[in-house]
Amino acid sequence: MMVQYYVGDDIFVVCESEAHRDFVRRYQELTGASHTYIDSYAEARLAGLPSKALIMTDEPDKVAAMALEYFKHQGIDESRTAKVIPGSPPFFVEFLHPNVCKGNGLLKLCDMVGVTPEATIAMGDGDNDAEFLQFAGLGIAMLNARDRVKACADKVSLKTNCEDGVVFELEWLRDAGELSMPSK
Repeated sequence: MMVQYYVGDDIFVVCESEAHRDFVRRYQELTGASHTYIDSYAEARLAGLPSKALIMTDEPDKVAAMALEYFKHQGIDESRTAKVIPGSPPFFVEFLHPNVCKGNGLLKLCDMVGVTPEATIAMGDGDNDAEFLQFAGLGIAMLNARDRVKACADKVSLKTNCEDGVVFELEWLRDAGELSMPSK
């Protein structure tokens, strides 16, 4: 396991083994992110408090369950302290402030551009997409989404994200006459 420590857009990591470097490589391939390599997380702490932390692991469900059990054992109210979300693909666990989610980001964006959430479409496959799919007017889970995410969606795609499920759904919506752009 290793930790990615986020301060704003900066990701700090301490790589002590080849396995750690492999986690960083996999995350970079998935997201295109770049990392700042440090010798100690005390260096990251000097940059500020984290906006989130990721524990990189090949057992995210086990680590998430252990974290929630720890919170419970310590009498920590997880709903007020940290949101624990297994990642997709499954090689990390996110720890977020309880109010941080893509759904709240969607609501803020809608408010900024003057569009109602009902006029939006959201697509996703990971646990961190659940509120995003729920808050959108149309939430579509990719075929490879976890069951929890599929349960939050209005529709489940016939395609995975690796099979260009987003493109498939947008083309289907366009061809069905359901996809329109607001005029200004």
